[in-house]
Amino acid sequence: MDRILPEMTPERLLTIILAVAFLAAPPIALLYGPGPGLFVLAGALAATIGLAWSVRSHVPAHTQQRLQTMLVLNGALLVAAVIALVLIAL
Repeated sequence: MDRILPEMTPERLLTIILAVAFLAAPPIALLYGPGPGLFVLAGALAATIGLAWSVRSHVPAHTQQRLQTMLVLNGALLVAAVIALVLIAL
């Protein structure tokens, strides 16, 4: 049975990388310390914000509020991760 795989677009590739980054952050923190784990987490959060920001104009009106809430929440988590990363580095 031949399956046709979906086209690998940059957005799809970024989504896969984000999923791997979010799943890899805790084991990286356990293996190498909280600094590298927070760095990976902050990168994944920043990329998520970038991806969501780029599609916000294409989202239907009834889901715009949820997307805005997700952007604010991810922004707050990104700020918290960066502050924790700076505090750990001190």
